[in-house]
Amino acid sequence: MDELQRERQDILEPLLRRMSALGQSLSAGRPVPADILRSGLTIWQKYVDRMLDVHVSQFTVARSSISHTQECRLSLAQLEDEPGQSAGRVNEIRTLLDGYALRPQSYIRLLGNVLVGLSTSELAWAGFEWDFANTCLPMHLSSAAVAKWRSALKDTEAQLGELRVLLQAFLDSSKQYAWPEWPSQ
Repeated sequence: MDELQRERQDILEPLLRRMSALGQSLSAGRPVPADILRSGLTIWQKYVDRMLDVHVSQFTVARSSISHTQECRLSLAQLEDEPGQSAGRVNEIRTLLDGYALRPQSYIRLLGNVLVGLSTSELAWAGFEWDFANTCLPMHLSSAAVAKWRSALKDTEAQLGELRVLLQAFLDSSKQYAWPEWPSQ
Protein backbone atom coordinates (compact mmCIF):
# COMPACT_ATOMS: atom_id res chain seq x y z
CA MET A 1 0.00 0.00 0.00
CA ASP A 2 3.08 2.22 -0.03
CA GLU A 3 2.40 3.02 -3.69
CA LEU A 4 -1.00 4.46 -2.83
CA GLN A 5 0.49 6.56 -0.02
CA ARG A 6 3.25 7.82 -2.33
CA GLU A 7 0.69 8.90 -4.95
CA ARG A 8 -1.25 10.73 -2.31
CA GLN A 9 1.79 12.48 -0.83
CA ASP A 10 3.56 13.23 -4.12
CA ILE A 11 0.64 14.22 -6.31
CA LEU A 12 -2.79 14.54 -4.79
CA GLU A 13 -2.05 16.37 -1.55
CA PRO A 14 0.21 19.08 -3.04
CA LEU A 15 -2.19 19.54 -5.95
CA LEU A 16 -5.30 19.85 -3.83
CA ARG A 17 -3.64 22.01 -1.22
CA ARG A 18 -2.56 24.41 -3.94
CA MET A 19 -6.01 24.34 -5.55
CA SER A 20 -7.52 25.12 -2.16
CA ALA A 21 -5.03 27.96 -1.60
CA LEU A 22 -5.95 29.38 -5.01
CA GLY A 23 -9.61 29.04 -4.04
CA GLN A 24 -8.92 30.98 -0.85
CA SER A 25 -7.30 33.73 -2.90
CA LEU A 26 -10.36 33.88 -5.13
CA SER A 27 -12.69 33.90 -2.11
CA ALA A 28 -10.78 36.89 -0.76
CA GLY A 29 -11.28 38.70 -4.09
CA ARG A 30 -7.72 38.16 -5.35
CA PRO A 31 -7.82 37.18 -9.04
CA VAL A 32 -6.07 34.05 -10.29
CA PRO A 33 -5.53 33.58 -14.04
CA ALA A 34 -7.99 31.11 -15.49
CA ASP A 35 -5.20 29.32 -17.37
CA ILE A 36 -3.46 28.50 -14.10
CA LEU A 37 -6.66 27.08 -12.64
CA ARG A 38 -7.22 25.08 -15.83
CA SER A 39 -3.74 23.53 -15.60
CA GLY A 40 -4.49 22.39 -12.04
CA LEU A 41 -7.81 20.91 -13.15
CA THR A 42 -6.07 19.09 -15.99
CA ILE A 43 -3.74 17.39 -13.51
CA TRP A 44 -6.67 16.58 -11.23
CA GLN A 45 -8.58 15.05 -14.15
CA LYS A 46 -5.56 12.99 -15.22
CA TYR A 47 -5.20 11.71 -11.67
CA VAL A 48 -8.86 10.63 -11.68
CA ASP A 49 -8.66 9.00 -15.11
CA ARG A 50 -5.28 7.31 -14.87
CA MET A 51 -4.85 6.51 -11.18
CA LEU A 52 -8.04 6.70 -9.15
CA ASP A 53 -9.90 4.59 -11.69
CA VAL A 54 -7.16 1.94 -11.45
CA HIS A 55 -7.39 1.84 -7.67
CA VAL A 56 -11.14 1.57 -7.54
CA SER A 57 -11.36 -0.98 -10.34
CA GLN A 58 -8.96 -3.17 -8.37
CA PHE A 59 -11.07 -2.72 -5.25
CA THR A 60 -14.08 -3.84 -7.28
CA VAL A 61 -12.23 -6.91 -8.58
CA ALA A 62 -11.44 -7.73 -4.96
CA ARG A 63 -15.09 -7.50 -3.93
CA SER A 64 -15.67 -11.25 -4.04
CA SER A 65 -12.92 -11.76 -1.49
CA ILE A 66 -14.47 -9.38 1.01
CA SER A 67 -17.27 -11.38 2.52
CA HIS A 68 -17.03 -11.20 6.28
CA THR A 69 -17.41 -7.67 7.53
CA GLN A 70 -20.20 -5.25 6.82
CA GLU A 71 -17.85 -2.29 7.32
CA CYS A 72 -15.61 -3.35 4.46
CA ARG A 73 -18.48 -4.09 2.11
CA LEU A 74 -20.06 -0.71 2.86
CA SER A 75 -16.74 1.09 2.38
CA LEU A 76 -16.18 -0.68 -0.93
CA ALA A 77 -19.65 0.26 -2.14
CA GLN A 78 -18.94 3.89 -1.30
CA LEU A 79 -15.54 3.82 -3.02
CA GLU A 80 -16.89 2.29 -6.22
CA ASP A 81 -18.73 5.53 -6.95
CA GLU A 82 -15.75 7.74 -6.14
CA PRO A 83 -14.18 8.07 -9.64
CA GLY A 84 -17.51 9.38 -10.93
CA GLN A 85 -17.92 11.69 -7.95
CA SER A 86 -14.37 12.96 -8.38
CA ALA A 87 -14.92 13.60 -12.09
CA GLY A 88 -18.11 15.43 -11.12
CA ARG A 89 -16.15 17.69 -8.77
CA VAL A 90 -13.70 18.52 -11.56
CA ASN A 91 -16.57 19.23 -13.98
CA GLU A 92 -18.33 21.48 -11.48
CA ILE A 93 -15.17 23.54 -11.04
CA ARG A 94 -14.62 23.61 -14.80
CA THR A 95 -18.13 24.95 -15.38
CA LEU A 96 -17.62 27.75 -12.85
CA LEU A 97 -14.18 28.43 -14.31
CA ASP A 98 -15.74 28.98 -17.73
CA GLY A 99 -17.99 31.62 -16.18
CA TYR A 100 -15.05 33.13 -14.31
CA ALA A 101 -13.04 33.41 -17.53
CA LEU A 102 -15.89 35.41 -19.11
CA ARG A 103 -16.99 37.49 -16.10
CA PRO A 104 -14.36 37.30 -13.36
CA GLN A 105 -16.04 39.70 -10.93
CA SER A 106 -19.31 37.78 -11.06
CA TYR A 107 -17.72 34.40 -10.35
CA ILE A 108 -14.57 35.09 -8.32
CA ARG A 109 -15.91 34.41 -4.82
CA LEU A 110 -18.25 31.61 -5.85
CA LEU A 111 -15.48 29.80 -7.74
CA GLY A 112 -13.15 30.30 -4.79
CA ASN A 113 -15.58 28.87 -2.25
CA VAL A 114 -16.42 25.89 -4.43
CA LEU A 115 -12.76 25.23 -5.19
CA VAL A 116 -11.88 25.19 -1.48
CA GLY A 117 -14.81 22.92 -0.63
CA LEU A 118 -14.30 20.43 -3.44
CA SER A 119 -10.53 20.25 -2.91
CA THR A 120 -11.16 19.46 0.75
CA SER A 121 -13.74 16.85 -0.19
CA GLU A 122 -11.34 15.19 -2.65
CA LEU A 123 -8.64 15.01 0.03
CA ALA A 124 -11.09 13.46 2.48
CA TRP A 125 -12.06 10.78 -0.01
CA ALA A 126 -8.40 10.06 -0.72
CA GLY A 127 -7.93 9.52 3.00
CA PHE A 128 -10.94 7.21 3.10
CA GLU A 129 -9.52 5.22 0.17
CA TRP A 130 -6.16 4.90 1.89
CA ASP A 131 -7.78 3.81 5.16
CA PHE A 132 -9.79 1.19 3.27
CA ALA A 133 -6.70 -0.10 1.51
CA ASN A 134 -4.84 -0.41 4.80
CA THR A 135 -7.59 -1.92 6.92
CA CYS A 136 -10.01 -3.92 4.81
CA LEU A 137 -7.79 -5.14 2.01
CA PRO A 138 -5.04 -6.80 4.03
CA MET A 139 -7.52 -8.45 6.40
CA HIS A 140 -9.85 -9.92 3.81
CA LEU A 141 -8.03 -10.46 0.54
CA SER A 142 -6.05 -13.46 -0.48
CA SER A 143 -2.35 -12.86 -0.98
CA ALA A 144 -2.87 -13.41 -4.73
CA ALA A 145 -5.52 -10.67 -4.83
CA VAL A 146 -3.30 -8.26 -2.91
CA ALA A 147 -0.39 -9.05 -5.25
CA LYS A 148 -2.59 -8.36 -8.28
CA TRP A 149 -3.72 -5.05 -6.81
CA ARG A 150 -0.13 -4.02 -6.07
CA SER A 151 0.84 -4.97 -9.60
CA ALA A 152 -1.89 -2.69 -10.96
CA LEU A 153 -0.55 0.14 -8.80
CA LYS A 154 2.98 -0.45 -10.10
CA ASP A 155 1.61 -0.20 -13.63
CA THR A 156 0.61 3.38 -12.87
CA GLU A 157 4.20 4.30 -11.95
CA ALA A 158 4.87 5.86 -15.38
CA GLN A 159 1.72 7.93 -15.00
CA LEU A 160 2.98 9.07 -11.61
CA GLY A 161 6.21 10.34 -13.18
CA GLU A 162 4.33 12.33 -15.82
CA LEU A 163 2.01 13.82 -13.22
CA ARG A 164 4.97 14.83 -11.04
CA VAL A 165 6.41 16.87 -13.91
CA LEU A 166 3.06 18.52 -14.64
CA LEU A 167 2.47 19.15 -10.96
CA GLN A 168 5.84 20.83 -10.43
CA ALA A 169 5.20 23.17 -13.36
CA PHE A 170 1.75 23.97 -11.94
CA LEU A 171 3.10 24.59 -8.43
CA ASP A 172 5.81 26.88 -9.82
CA SER A 173 3.43 28.88 -12.01
CA SER A 174 0.70 29.23 -9.38
CA LYS A 175 2.81 30.02 -6.34
CA GLN A 176 2.41 33.78 -6.57
CA TYR A 177 -1.41 33.48 -6.63
CA ALA A 178 -1.79 31.07 -3.71
CA TRP A 179 -3.23 32.29 -0.45
CA PRO A 180 -0.26 33.63 1.52
CA GLU A 181 -0.92 31.61 4.67
CA TRP A 182 -0.27 28.33 2.91
CA PRO A 183 3.30 27.03 3.10
CA SER A 184 5.08 27.15 -0.22
CA GLN A 185 5.00 23.86 -2.10
